[in-house]
Amino acid sequence: MKKKSTEKILMIIFLGIWISTGGFSQITEDPGVMLRSAIQKEEVEGDLQGAIDIYKKIVSKFSANKAIAAKAQLRIGLCYQKLGKKNLKQAQDAFQKVIENYPAQSAEVKQARENLTALKKAQVPISSSEEGIRIRKLWMTGYGGDWSTPSPDGRYVSFHHWATGDFAVREVATGKVRRFNLKESFRKSPAVAEASCWSPDGKQIAFTWGEKGYKLCKLLQLIDFDGSNRRTLLSGFRHVEPFSWSSDGKYILTKIRKDVKSEVQVVLVNVSDGSIRELSLPDRVRGMQFLRGSEIAIVSALQDDKSKKADLFLYSIEEQKMTPFIQNPADDRLVGVLPGGDWVFFLSDRSGTKDLWGVKVKEDQIQKGPVLIKKEVGNRRGFGITSAGQWFFALDVSLRDVYIAKLDLEQNAVIEEPKKATDHFTGTNISPAWSPDGKYLAFKSSRRPTPPPRNALCILSVDSGELKEHLPDLLAFTTEPVMHWTPDSKAIIYNAADKPYSIGFFTNDIHSGEFVRKSYMGGGGKIWGSSLSPDGRYVYRTGANRVIGKLFEFDLETSSEKLLFQGVQMYSLALSPDGKLLAVVTMDPAEKAVAIKVAPVKGFSKETMRTLVASAKFWVRTLAWSPDGQTIVYASPEKPVEKEEDERYVTLFQVPAAGGTPQKIGISMEGIDDLTIHPDGQRIAFGAGKKGREIWVMENIIPKEK
Repeated sequence: MKKKSTEKILMIIFLGIWISTGGFSQITEDPGVMLRSAIQKEEVEGDLQGAIDIYKKIVSKFSANKAIAAKAQLRIGLCYQKLGKKNLKQAQDAFQKVIENYPAQSAEVKQARENLTALKKAQVPISSSEEGIRIRKLWMTGYGGDWSTPSPDGRYVSFHHWATGDFAVREVATGKVRRFNLKESFRKSPAVAEASCWSPDGKQIAFTWGEKGYKLCKLLQLIDFDGSNRRTLLSGFRHVEPFSWSSDGKYILTKIRKDVKSEVQVVLVNVSDGSIRELSLPDRVRGMQFLRGSEIAIVSALQDDKSKKADLFLYSIEEQKMTPFIQNPADDRLVGVLPGGDWVFFLSDRSGTKDLWGVKVKEDQIQKGPVLIKKEVGNRRGFGITSAGQWFFALDVSLRDVYIAKLDLEQNAVIEEPKKATDHFTGTNISPAWSPDGKYLAFKSSRRPTPPPRNALCILSVDSGELKEHLPDLLAFTTEPVMHWTPDSKAIIYNAADKPYSIGFFTNDIHSGEFVRKSYMGGGGKIWGSSLSPDGRYVYRTGANRVIGKLFEFDLETSSEKLLFQGVQMYSLALSPDGKLLAVVTMDPAEKAVAIKVAPVKGFSKETMRTLVASAKFWVRTLAWSPDGQTIVYASPEKPVEKEEDERYVTLFQVPAAGGTPQKIGISMEGIDDLTIHPDGQRIAFGAGKKGREIWVMENIIPKEK
């Protein structure tokens, strides 16, 4: 018996020495063994926290092994999900990391998205800092998010259907979308629904309908919640926007603009016959909503003509007169009125931060308050208060990064999977461009969260990996900057503004950081697509108009612009390496298809366009020529665009420039854009990630009576 005890002790000592000298680590250093061990703990032993600890070690130690690390990161989320309600926020974060950090691991990314969507549909509270207040994210949408409006009871949200332009409602509890089927798609019609406003009983919705697209011929229409009884109240206006329905259901406060030369007016639209009554309001009014019946409105207006701060006023519809309601040295902006007019909510910086406040109202007088509802809510795009005490709002989201990958276009194969060009200022990097000599990659990086709100021009050295940043002392880069290199690879050409409403092209020396205005482009002109001529003199660009497409040739030396073509709608474009051909993305309602077409720069016309790719189901996001001019690489959704989400996840394809069958390249990611191909014909760079608006709701904002 004593001998066995001695042997046991010696065995323990031996094992201790073996482990301390690395024997055990030789086994556990194998990521596959570690992964199986963690799965054993998770699924067999039920030790979820122990499994999480091992999964985290795998992610940390074997980050270069993307396949293993992605599996471990996914299972971290699954474990937290199994741990229950208190750990769901950690589960969401874990799934989000799978999507952001391992975009090429399609199976894991797909499962992470599905689980993340399921958690969001479960309406998990994200925060509850004030007693009773609950804030949660509902869904992601396109940039039509500020055209959303909740029903009076908060059960539904009416909105502009981003993928098609149709009018639609979404059930908040389930996320289920019901289109009104007023149109099929942008391919077949440019018509679009915009702002909307619910009747007090929730049975009817007034909405803006643009027959010819976003900028022309607007109607104010009325439709029943079930999609029946559609009728027109106003027509023939440049701008129409309903924003408040009187509680007696008789009138709708509406912004109108008759034509380009007219001023914007607020009018009262009679629901029964469509007649209008113009209201006399000062230019300093910034917001307005009915407070009681159709007689009294609450108005947010600047304190005086020179002030940037606002107060709240009562406005008598009959007398057309404003009287003070809430006055304070702070900036007070109207958020909304509780249906029935019992509470008025507003944003104010009176406590030093942007907070949500409320006042209880009785017979147009403040009965209680102001009451602080929620601190530090920031500048959110609010779009409605419901009778249940919910505030719906939208947040702009742009979490985009520049990725580099390597392709073999001849074999249609991916040599190196996409990886981020830099981890510096993650989520803020866009618009990459390779230098003509292939030594550098330039891109824009946003610095908006950091005061002062400037943007950086980043230059990444391909050979050394060194990242240089220049902070040009400009008012701003434009939202989607042009990013082109001069032919000698010494400077970047981009569009920016050095004073309000003064957009121009600038050159920025990549070594000294010196920047100079190259030319002036004028006050407007959003650029959908652009390309620089091989000699660096001309920028070819498409204009932004959903009805009439325009192609311009801008001379950087003379600041003069020539219209080359006007006709079908055009978006992204790319100039061939020899400067002779333009590839453009077109959308022709007559052809009912989105297409990639090629035409000579000289004599560019509808007749000279040659179609390479055409589809009634897909949208082409970006395109680029291979350096030898033989191939065009482009990004497009793989499946028909029927839901808003369908446009977000896109795949790279290639098609012969001379014509032929498109081939899918094995790279699919969310929001691929700004594609650029290295002079070696293999390395590519592009932007990818989220871009749009998140719809949120803040609940229980009505203060409890004490």
